[in-house]
Amino acid sequence: MHNICRTQSYCMNHFLLSFLHEVFLLVLCQYLQEWHSGPPKRPKTAPTENQVAAQRRFLLASQYAKNILQYPDMLAAYTARSRDGLSPYILAMPDWLNCEAITNTPRK
Repeated sequence: MHNICRTQSYCMNHFLLSFLHEVFLLVLCQYLQEWHSGPPKRPKTAPTENQVAAQRRFLLASQYAKNILQYPDMLAAYTARSRDGLSPYILAMPDWLNCEAITNTPRK
């Protein structure tokens, strides 16, 4: 009786376990390759003029937002406007980015 039970069920179980083992190893290898390769590589081309302009505008907006934290009057004004947990720094960024005099384009 022991040999009879081992033949069919043992073969089927062994087949299923080996199949699942192979699938697991395949998925694990793919995951490790993606994880090991790191973040996507940046393109080797130079940034376009529009990208450089956007980076410059964002840098200036960031500097403006950092500077308002140094002036108590400005900080108080932005703190009064803060809502939903937004910091004065976060509120100052769009003020710089959307300013007509800075962007040279009228607001819509």
